[in-house]
This record gives sequence, C-alpha cells and structure tokens, in this order.
Amino acid sequence: MENTHDEEVILNTQEDSVELDTTYSSEEGAETEESFDWKTEALKLKELSENYKIRAEKAERKVKVAPETKHEAQSVGVPSTKDLYALMEAKVPQEDISEVEDYAKYKGISIAEALKTQAVRSILNERSEMRNVASATNTGGSKRVGGRVSDETLLSNAQKGNFPDNDAEIDRLVKLQFTRK
Repeated sequence: MENTHDEEVILNTQEDSVELDTTYSSEEGAETEESFDWKTEALKLKELSENYKIRAEKAERKVKVAPETKHEAQSVGVPSTKDLYALMEAKVPQEDISEVEDYAKYKGISIAEALKTQAVRSILNERSEMRNVASATNTGGSKRVGGRVSDETLLSNAQKGNFPDNDAEIDRLVKLQFTRK
C-alpha cells in the first residue's frame, strides 16, 4: 500500500517539477536573464533527480524480489535432495510419499521434519500393516499345481495339440499311444 502512495507522490511532484518557467518572450520585456531565478530552478532539478533515483531503486527492488518468488514457485511440489534422502532412509513406500508431502505442506515444515513427527509415523505404520494384511489374505489368482495328470487327460490334451513340458510326461504319452494301438 505504501509503495502505491509513494509512487503517486513522486509522480505528482515530477509533474509539478517538470513545469519549469523557461519562457522568454521578447514581447514581455520585463523578463530578462537577470530575473530568471537559478536557485529555484536548481532546487527543482535536484528534487526531480532524487525522485528518479527513488523510482529506480524501487524498480531494482522489484526485479530482485521477482526472481526469488519465481524460484520458490518452481520448487513447490518438488522435494529437495535432503527430503528425497530422508524418504529413502525411512523406506517410505511410493504410495505413501504423497501423504508425507501433504502433511509437510499443511504444517509448513520440510519432509524430513515431517517424517520425525508421531502423526506421520503412525500413518505410515497403519498403511504398512494394511498392505501386509492384504498380501497375506490374497488367495485368489494363485494357480494350483496338480500332481499327476490322468492318462485320459494326457491323451486328450495331446490330440488338441497341448503337449506336456517335462520329459517324464512325454515318455508316458508315447507309451500310452503304443499300448493303445
């Protein structure tokens, strides 16, 4: 707020300062070089130069601040090297990294500091236990391997073009075909 007010004051003083009394008219005759006040003109020019200096300094400050904010904006969402190392040291699963990042963002702390908090540790432990239980109870999708295939199944599979993989089953298939004839 102060910057906008300062700029308005500067602009107003510049407009006032720019209106220099440099009119010299041969018709008026009353105004001569001696009546021209050099001191007031010098003061006006000095004030004008100070205003330009202030404006230049403000512009430089804005330029210096702008790159820092751009850098911070780019780094948002990208963990630092220290944070990545802390995540690897804590052996945080990839699925849980977003939870840790969200907590760190919410609290305004680094990921390494967030990993040290009790809240994050309890979340990670709970999720780890849920994964362990899920993998232990996962019984679907596993294929049971049968012991020995019956002779009829072996012959019918061979007629369909499905031959056994091991040598013992192939020998058995050959013997079955010779005994069958």
